Amino acid sequence: MVNLISFNATKQKKRSSLSFTKLELNRILSNYSNGVIKGYWKDYAIDQTGDISIFSIYRNSQERPTYCLEKKRKGTSQVLNFTLWHGPKVLENSTSLEKVLKRLNTLPKIIRR
Repeated sequence: MVNLISFNATKQKKRSSLSFTKLELNRILSNYSNGVIKGYWKDYAIDQTGDISIFSIYRNSQERPTYCLEKKRKGTSQVLNFTLWHGPKVLENSTSLEKVLKRLNTLPKIIRR
């Protein structure tokens, strides 16, 4: 005797993953590439979990990230929040990506030759 199992009967929870939009990523990469051209940064990484996306900026690929730009939702609402981190320290926190990127551009940079 054969038992049939219906796969439609078990509904899976749909995970709403949060990621950078194409426009946001273009703006972030534009700022990042300016830092690469000036010799400030050399590598980056993008990490995503279900409700947080992080763009990490490195001076070289064998260190901890110098800066992290985090995108997440404020509570359960649809309002997005961008946070600029330098290690454990929050440098800027805003709902505007432009404000956070402006703060990133005004930070002092270390150039090693």
